Amino acid sequence: MSAVPEQWSDCFWSYVRRDNEDLRGRIDHIREDLIRQYSLETGEDLRIFVDGEDIGWGEDWQETLDIGVGRTAFFIPLVTPRYIKSSACRDELLKFHAICEARGISELILPIVIARPEGLSKEDPDEVVRIIASANYEPFNEVIRSDRDSQRWMEAILRLVVKLQQAERRVEDNLSRVVEREINVADEVAVAETRGGSQVGWRDDDSRPGIFDLAEQLEPAFGKATESLTLAMRDFENLSGLVEKHGALVKEASADQGRYKLGIINMAEAIKVPTQALTETASAAQRDIVEVDKLIREIWNIFELDRESEIMRGPRAAFQDAIGNVGDLSGVVRDLDMLAGQMATAENISYILRKALRPARGAVLMLRDSANRANSWSRYRDESAG
Repeated sequence: MSAVPEQWSDCFWSYVRRDNEDLRGRIDHIREDLIRQYSLETGEDLRIFVDGEDIGWGEDWQETLDIGVGRTAFFIPLVTPRYIKSSACRDELLKFHAICEARGISELILPIVIARPEGLSKEDPDEVVRIIASANYEPFNEVIRSDRDSQRWMEAILRLVVKLQQAERRVEDNLSRVVEREINVADEVAVAETRGGSQVGWRDDDSRPGIFDLAEQLEPAFGKATESLTLAMRDFENLSGLVEKHGALVKEASADQGRYKLGIINMAEAIKVPTQALTETASAAQRDIVEVDKLIREIWNIFELDRESEIMRGPRAAFQDAIGNVGDLSGVVRDLDMLAGQMATAENISYILRKALRPARGAVLMLRDSANRANSWSRYRDESAG
Protein backbone atom coordinates (compact mmCIF):
# COMPACT_ATOMS: atom_id res chain seq x y z
CA MET A 1 0.00 0.00 0.00
CA SER A 2 1.38 3.42 -0.89
CA ALA A 3 2.15 6.05 1.71
CA VAL A 4 -0.60 8.44 2.77
CA PRO A 5 0.07 11.91 1.29
CA GLU A 6 1.01 14.86 3.47
CA GLN A 7 -1.09 17.50 1.72
CA TRP A 8 -4.67 18.22 2.72
CA SER A 9 -6.54 16.78 -0.22
CA ASP A 10 -6.27 13.80 -2.49
CA CYS A 11 -8.68 13.29 -5.34
CA PHE A 12 -9.57 9.98 -6.93
CA TRP A 13 -10.44 10.23 -10.59
CA SER A 14 -13.03 7.76 -11.87
CA TYR A 15 -13.98 7.65 -15.53
CA VAL A 16 -14.57 5.43 -18.56
CA ARG A 17 -11.53 5.30 -20.82
CA ARG A 18 -13.56 5.18 -23.99
CA ASP A 19 -15.14 8.52 -23.03
CA ASN A 20 -11.67 10.04 -22.80
CA GLU A 21 -10.71 8.53 -26.17
CA ASP A 22 -13.88 9.77 -27.87
CA LEU A 23 -13.24 13.24 -26.43
CA ARG A 24 -9.61 13.14 -27.64
CA GLY A 25 -8.11 13.27 -24.19
CA ARG A 26 -10.30 16.06 -22.82
CA ILE A 27 -10.88 14.22 -19.53
CA ASP A 28 -7.10 14.12 -19.06
CA HIS A 29 -6.99 17.84 -19.85
CA ILE A 30 -9.55 18.61 -17.12
CA ARG A 31 -7.44 16.73 -14.58
CA GLU A 32 -4.17 18.38 -15.62
CA ASP A 33 -5.66 21.89 -15.61
CA LEU A 34 -7.44 21.30 -12.28
CA ILE A 35 -4.10 20.40 -10.66
CA ARG A 36 -2.41 23.51 -12.07
CA GLN A 37 -5.24 25.91 -11.19
CA TYR A 38 -5.59 24.50 -7.66
CA SER A 39 -1.88 25.05 -7.06
CA LEU A 40 -2.11 28.58 -8.45
CA GLU A 41 -5.10 29.48 -6.25
CA THR A 42 -3.95 27.84 -3.01
CA GLY A 43 -0.17 27.45 -3.20
CA GLU A 44 -0.71 23.78 -2.30
CA ASP A 45 -0.30 20.58 -4.29
CA LEU A 46 -3.31 18.55 -5.30
CA ARG A 47 -2.64 14.88 -5.92
CA ILE A 48 -5.09 13.12 -8.21
CA PHE A 49 -5.01 9.34 -8.41
CA VAL A 50 -6.20 7.74 -11.61
CA ASP A 51 -7.74 4.27 -11.54
CA GLY A 52 -5.62 1.85 -13.53
CA GLU A 53 -2.54 4.10 -13.46
CA ASP A 54 -1.84 4.33 -9.73
CA ILE A 55 -1.14 1.11 -7.84
CA GLY A 56 -3.34 0.60 -4.80
CA TRP A 57 -5.98 3.07 -6.06
CA GLY A 58 -8.84 1.63 -3.99
CA GLU A 59 -6.68 0.94 -0.95
CA ASP A 60 -5.34 4.50 -0.99
CA TRP A 61 -8.72 6.19 -0.68
CA GLN A 62 -9.94 3.71 1.90
CA GLU A 63 -6.82 4.32 4.00
CA THR A 64 -7.15 8.09 3.67
CA LEU A 65 -10.82 8.01 4.65
CA ASP A 66 -10.04 5.76 7.60
CA ILE A 67 -7.45 8.21 8.93
CA GLY A 68 -9.67 11.24 8.43
CA VAL A 69 -7.50 13.71 10.41
CA GLY A 70 -5.59 16.49 8.68
CA ARG A 71 -6.36 15.19 5.20
CA THR A 72 -9.21 13.77 3.21
CA ALA A 73 -10.00 12.13 -0.09
CA PHE A 74 -12.43 13.40 -2.68
CA PHE A 75 -13.96 11.12 -5.25
CA ILE A 76 -14.45 12.77 -8.64
CA PRO A 77 -16.49 10.74 -11.13
CA LEU A 78 -16.56 11.97 -14.74
CA VAL A 79 -20.19 11.18 -15.45
CA THR A 80 -21.56 10.09 -18.81
CA PRO A 81 -24.19 7.51 -19.79
CA ARG A 82 -21.34 5.00 -20.21
CA TYR A 83 -20.17 5.71 -16.66
CA ILE A 84 -23.59 4.92 -15.22
CA LYS A 85 -23.70 1.67 -17.22
CA SER A 86 -20.19 0.57 -16.22
CA SER A 87 -20.17 -2.09 -13.48
CA ALA A 88 -16.63 -1.15 -12.41
CA CYS A 89 -17.45 2.56 -12.15
CA ARG A 90 -20.68 1.85 -10.28
CA ASP A 91 -18.77 -0.31 -7.80
CA GLU A 92 -16.23 2.46 -7.14
CA LEU A 93 -18.89 5.12 -6.59
CA LEU A 94 -21.11 2.96 -4.38
CA LYS A 95 -18.20 1.73 -2.25
CA PHE A 96 -16.87 5.23 -1.70
CA HIS A 97 -20.36 6.56 -0.90
CA ALA A 98 -21.00 3.75 1.61
CA ILE A 99 -17.83 4.57 3.55
CA CYS A 100 -18.71 8.28 3.57
CA GLU A 101 -22.23 7.52 4.81
CA ALA A 102 -20.92 5.33 7.63
CA ARG A 103 -18.60 8.12 8.77
CA GLY A 104 -21.25 10.80 8.43
CA ILE A 105 -19.42 12.84 5.79
CA SER A 106 -21.42 13.49 2.62
CA GLU A 107 -19.35 16.16 0.87
CA LEU A 108 -16.58 13.96 -0.51
CA ILE A 109 -18.16 13.06 -3.87
CA LEU A 110 -17.80 15.83 -6.46
CA PRO A 111 -19.11 14.66 -9.85
CA ILE A 112 -18.22 16.38 -13.10
CA VAL A 113 -21.06 15.70 -15.52
CA ILE A 114 -19.67 15.45 -19.03
CA ALA A 115 -22.89 14.50 -20.81
CA ARG A 116 -26.66 14.63 -20.29
CA PRO A 117 -27.05 16.32 -16.88
CA GLU A 118 -30.76 16.62 -17.68
CA GLY A 119 -31.00 12.84 -17.23
CA LEU A 120 -30.06 13.07 -13.53
CA SER A 121 -32.83 13.03 -10.93
CA LYS A 122 -32.86 12.71 -7.15
CA GLU A 123 -35.99 10.57 -7.58
CA ASP A 124 -34.42 8.09 -10.01
CA PRO A 125 -34.93 4.42 -9.04
CA ASP A 126 -31.18 3.83 -9.52
CA GLU A 127 -29.10 4.64 -6.44
CA VAL A 128 -26.07 5.57 -8.57
CA VAL A 129 -28.06 8.26 -10.39
CA ARG A 130 -29.54 9.52 -7.10
CA ILE A 131 -26.07 9.85 -5.53
CA ILE A 132 -24.79 11.88 -8.49
CA ALA A 133 -27.92 14.04 -8.70
CA SER A 134 -27.82 14.76 -4.96
CA ALA A 135 -24.14 15.69 -4.98
CA ASN A 136 -22.82 19.15 -5.72
CA TYR A 137 -22.01 18.23 -9.30
CA GLU A 138 -20.47 20.51 -11.92
CA PRO A 139 -22.14 20.45 -15.37
CA PHE A 140 -19.33 20.33 -17.93
CA ASN A 141 -21.35 19.17 -20.93
CA GLU A 142 -21.31 22.54 -22.72
CA VAL A 143 -17.66 23.24 -21.91
CA ILE A 144 -16.10 19.90 -22.79
CA ARG A 145 -15.68 20.65 -26.50
CA SER A 146 -14.43 24.21 -25.98
CA ASP A 147 -10.88 25.14 -26.83
CA ARG A 148 -8.58 24.39 -23.90
CA ASP A 149 -7.18 27.94 -23.97
CA SER A 150 -10.58 29.59 -24.22
CA GLN A 151 -12.00 31.81 -21.49
CA ARG A 152 -14.98 29.45 -21.19
CA TRP A 153 -12.72 26.47 -20.43
CA MET A 154 -10.54 28.35 -17.95
CA GLU A 155 -13.57 29.75 -16.11
CA ALA A 156 -15.01 26.24 -15.83
CA ILE A 157 -11.74 24.93 -14.37
CA LEU A 158 -11.72 27.79 -11.87
CA ARG A 159 -15.29 26.88 -10.82
CA LEU A 160 -14.09 23.34 -10.13
CA VAL A 161 -11.28 24.66 -7.93
CA VAL A 162 -13.67 26.93 -6.00
CA LYS A 163 -16.11 24.04 -5.56
CA LEU A 164 -13.29 21.83 -4.26
CA GLN A 165 -12.16 24.53 -1.81
CA GLN A 166 -15.72 25.00 -0.53
CA ALA A 167 -16.06 21.26 -0.05
CA GLU A 168 -12.75 21.18 1.83
CA ARG A 169 -14.02 23.79 4.28
CA ARG A 170 -17.27 21.90 4.87
CA VAL A 171 -15.39 18.65 5.39
CA GLU A 172 -12.95 20.32 7.78
CA ASP A 173 -15.89 21.46 9.91
CA ASN A 174 -17.49 18.02 9.83
CA LEU A 175 -14.29 16.06 10.45
CA SER A 176 -13.84 17.55 13.92
CA ARG A 177 -17.36 16.39 14.77
CA VAL A 178 -16.75 12.91 13.32
CA VAL A 179 -13.42 12.45 15.10
CA GLU A 180 -14.90 13.71 18.40
CA ARG A 181 -17.76 11.22 18.06
CA GLU A 182 -15.34 8.33 17.45
CA ILE A 183 -13.23 9.36 20.44
CA ASN A 184 -16.38 9.49 22.58
CA VAL A 185 -17.39 6.00 21.52
CA ALA A 186 -13.91 4.69 22.33
CA ASP A 187 -14.14 6.32 25.76
CA GLU A 188 -17.58 4.78 26.31
CA VAL A 189 -16.24 1.32 25.50
CA ALA A 190 -13.58 1.78 28.18
CA VAL A 191 -16.09 3.12 30.72
CA ALA A 192 -18.52 0.29 30.00
CA GLU A 193 -15.71 -2.21 30.64
CA THR A 194 -15.11 -0.79 34.11
CA ARG A 195 -18.85 -0.75 34.91
CA GLY A 196 -19.41 -4.28 33.73
CA GLY A 197 -21.44 -3.63 30.62
CA SER A 198 -23.56 -0.49 30.40
CA GLN A 199 -24.83 0.85 27.10
CA VAL A 200 -21.99 1.47 24.67
CA GLY A 201 -22.27 4.32 22.18
CA TRP A 202 -24.88 6.24 24.15
CA ARG A 203 -24.41 9.47 26.06
CA ASP A 204 -26.92 11.39 28.16
CA ASP A 205 -26.52 14.41 25.90
CA ASP A 206 -26.62 12.48 22.62
CA SER A 207 -29.60 10.77 21.02
CA ARG A 208 -27.62 8.74 18.51
CA PRO A 209 -28.03 4.95 18.67
CA GLY A 210 -25.45 2.86 20.49
CA ILE A 211 -24.00 -0.51 19.56
CA PHE A 212 -26.88 -2.49 21.12
CA ASP A 213 -29.45 -0.30 19.37
CA LEU A 214 -27.70 -0.77 16.05
CA ALA A 215 -27.48 -4.54 16.56
CA GLU A 216 -31.21 -4.69 17.34
CA GLN A 217 -32.00 -2.70 14.18
CA LEU A 218 -29.81 -4.94 12.04
CA GLU A 219 -31.79 -8.18 12.32
CA PRO A 220 -35.16 -6.86 11.03
CA ALA A 221 -33.41 -4.68 8.44
CA PHE A 222 -31.47 -7.71 7.22
CA GLY A 223 -34.68 -9.74 7.00
CA LYS A 224 -36.38 -7.02 4.98
CA ALA A 225 -33.41 -6.71 2.63
CA THR A 226 -33.30 -10.48 2.14
CA GLU A 227 -36.98 -10.53 1.27
CA SER A 228 -36.74 -7.65 -1.21
CA LEU A 229 -33.63 -9.15 -2.82
CA THR A 230 -35.46 -12.47 -3.21
CA LEU A 231 -38.37 -10.73 -4.95
CA ALA A 232 -36.00 -8.89 -7.26
CA MET A 233 -34.17 -12.13 -8.11
CA ARG A 234 -37.52 -13.71 -8.98
CA ASP A 235 -38.27 -10.86 -11.38
CA PHE A 236 -34.77 -11.10 -12.80
CA GLU A 237 -35.17 -14.81 -13.53
CA ASN A 238 -38.47 -14.07 -15.25
CA LEU A 239 -36.92 -11.34 -17.40
CA SER A 240 -33.81 -13.38 -18.11
CA GLY A 241 -35.91 -16.34 -19.27
CA LEU A 242 -37.91 -14.13 -21.64
CA VAL A 243 -34.77 -12.53 -23.05
CA GLU A 244 -33.25 -15.97 -23.64
CA LYS A 245 -36.44 -17.38 -25.18
CA HIS A 246 -37.12 -14.49 -27.55
CA GLY A 247 -33.45 -14.05 -28.33
CA ALA A 248 -33.35 -17.63 -29.59
CA LEU A 249 -36.47 -17.03 -31.73
CA VAL A 250 -34.96 -13.89 -33.25
CA LYS A 251 -31.75 -15.76 -34.03
CA GLU A 252 -33.67 -18.59 -35.71
CA ALA A 253 -35.54 -16.11 -37.90
CA SER A 254 -32.45 -14.20 -39.01
CA ALA A 255 -32.60 -15.61 -42.55
CA ASP A 256 -36.14 -14.31 -43.09
CA GLN A 257 -36.23 -10.51 -42.85
CA GLY A 258 -39.97 -10.34 -42.17
CA ARG A 259 -39.91 -12.92 -39.39
CA TYR A 260 -36.73 -11.36 -38.01
CA LYS A 261 -38.35 -7.92 -37.62
CA LEU A 262 -41.47 -9.48 -36.14
CA GLY A 263 -39.34 -11.41 -33.65
CA ILE A 264 -37.64 -8.19 -32.54
CA ILE A 265 -41.00 -6.45 -32.09
CA ASN A 266 -42.36 -9.40 -30.11
CA MET A 267 -39.28 -9.49 -27.90
CA ALA A 268 -39.48 -5.76 -27.17
CA GLU A 269 -43.15 -6.10 -26.26
CA ALA A 270 -42.63 -9.26 -24.18
CA ILE A 271 -40.03 -7.73 -21.87
CA LYS A 272 -41.79 -4.39 -21.29
CA VAL A 273 -43.89 -5.36 -18.25
CA PRO A 274 -41.24 -7.66 -16.69
CA THR A 275 -38.72 -4.80 -17.02
CA GLN A 276 -41.04 -2.47 -15.10
CA ALA A 277 -41.49 -5.12 -12.42
CA LEU A 278 -37.74 -5.68 -12.07
CA THR A 279 -37.07 -1.93 -11.97
CA GLU A 280 -39.44 -1.58 -9.01
CA THR A 281 -38.21 -4.61 -7.06
CA ALA A 282 -34.53 -3.98 -7.85
CA SER A 283 -34.86 -0.37 -6.68
CA ALA A 284 -36.57 -1.52 -3.45
CA ALA A 285 -33.84 -4.12 -2.87
CA GLN A 286 -31.18 -1.50 -3.49
CA ARG A 287 -32.68 0.85 -0.90
CA ASP A 288 -33.08 -1.91 1.71
CA ILE A 289 -29.57 -3.23 1.20
CA VAL A 290 -28.12 0.28 1.47
CA GLU A 291 -29.76 0.59 4.90
CA VAL A 292 -28.32 -2.75 6.04
CA ASP A 293 -24.91 -1.84 4.65
CA LYS A 294 -24.94 1.44 6.58
CA LEU A 295 -25.83 -0.37 9.83
CA ILE A 296 -23.11 -2.98 9.26
CA ARG A 297 -20.48 -0.30 8.67
CA GLU A 298 -21.55 1.73 11.71
CA ILE A 299 -21.40 -1.36 13.91
CA TRP A 300 -18.05 -2.37 12.45
CA ASN A 301 -16.58 1.09 13.05
CA ILE A 302 -17.43 0.73 16.76
CA PHE A 303 -15.98 -2.79 16.88
CA GLU A 304 -12.75 -1.48 15.34
CA LEU A 305 -12.28 1.01 18.19
CA ASP A 306 -11.50 -1.81 20.60
CA ARG A 307 -11.08 -5.27 19.13
CA GLU A 308 -10.27 -6.89 22.49
CA SER A 309 -13.14 -5.41 24.51
CA GLU A 310 -15.05 -7.94 26.60
CA ILE A 311 -18.16 -5.78 26.47
CA MET A 312 -18.26 -6.24 22.69
CA ARG A 313 -18.65 -10.02 22.84
CA GLY A 314 -22.44 -9.90 23.04
CA PRO A 315 -22.89 -7.43 20.18
CA ARG A 316 -20.33 -9.35 18.09
CA ALA A 317 -22.30 -12.56 18.56
CA ALA A 318 -25.57 -10.83 17.63
CA PHE A 319 -23.82 -9.28 14.62
CA GLN A 320 -22.56 -12.65 13.43
CA ASP A 321 -26.00 -14.22 13.87
CA ALA A 322 -27.71 -11.43 11.92
CA ILE A 323 -25.51 -11.73 8.85
CA GLY A 324 -24.51 -15.37 9.30
CA ASN A 325 -26.72 -16.59 6.46
CA VAL A 326 -25.08 -14.48 3.77
CA GLY A 327 -23.83 -16.92 1.17
CA ASP A 328 -21.39 -16.50 -1.68
CA LEU A 329 -23.14 -14.30 -4.23
CA SER A 330 -20.19 -13.88 -6.58
CA GLY A 331 -21.77 -16.33 -9.06
CA VAL A 332 -25.00 -14.30 -9.03
CA VAL A 333 -23.01 -11.10 -9.65
CA ARG A 334 -21.25 -12.74 -12.62
CA ASP A 335 -24.58 -13.90 -14.09
CA LEU A 336 -26.03 -10.42 -13.78
CA ASP A 337 -22.93 -8.88 -15.34
CA MET A 338 -23.13 -11.39 -18.17
CA LEU A 339 -26.77 -10.64 -18.93
CA ALA A 340 -26.13 -6.89 -18.82
CA GLY A 341 -23.30 -7.37 -21.33
CA GLN A 342 -25.49 -9.47 -23.62
CA MET A 343 -28.20 -6.81 -23.48
CA ALA A 344 -25.67 -4.11 -24.37
CA THR A 345 -24.67 -6.10 -27.45
CA ALA A 346 -28.29 -6.78 -28.43
CA GLU A 347 -29.11 -3.06 -28.22
CA ASN A 348 -27.15 -2.61 -31.44
CA ILE A 349 -29.60 -4.78 -33.41
CA SER A 350 -32.39 -2.23 -33.79
CA TYR A 351 -33.84 0.95 -32.34
CA ILE A 352 -36.98 -0.89 -31.20
CA LEU A 353 -34.94 -3.43 -29.25
CA ARG A 354 -32.61 -0.78 -27.87
CA LYS A 355 -35.54 1.19 -26.51
CA ALA A 356 -36.80 -1.90 -24.68
CA LEU A 357 -33.44 -3.26 -23.53
CA ARG A 358 -31.89 -0.12 -22.08
CA PRO A 359 -34.26 0.16 -19.11
CA ALA A 360 -34.03 -3.62 -18.69
CA ARG A 361 -30.24 -3.40 -18.53
CA GLY A 362 -30.50 -0.55 -16.01
CA ALA A 363 -32.70 -2.71 -13.78
CA VAL A 364 -30.26 -5.62 -14.06
CA LEU A 365 -27.37 -3.33 -13.07
CA MET A 366 -29.28 -2.12 -10.01
CA LEU A 367 -29.83 -5.71 -8.93
CA ARG A 368 -26.21 -6.53 -9.65
CA ASP A 369 -25.08 -3.65 -7.40
CA SER A 370 -27.26 -4.97 -4.57
CA ALA A 371 -25.97 -8.53 -4.90
CA ASN A 372 -22.39 -7.28 -5.03
CA ARG A 373 -22.85 -5.17 -1.91
CA ALA A 374 -24.50 -8.03 -0.01
CA ASN A 375 -21.65 -10.29 -1.10
CA SER A 376 -19.17 -7.94 0.60
CA TRP A 377 -20.79 -8.50 4.01
CA SER A 378 -19.13 -11.89 4.40
CA ARG A 379 -15.87 -10.05 5.06
CA TYR A 380 -17.31 -8.42 8.20
CA ARG A 381 -18.86 -11.70 9.34
CA ASP A 382 -15.62 -13.61 8.92
CA GLU A 383 -13.40 -10.94 10.52
CA SER A 384 -15.73 -10.52 13.50
CA ALA A 385 -15.64 -14.28 14.04
CA GLY A 386 -11.84 -14.22 13.93
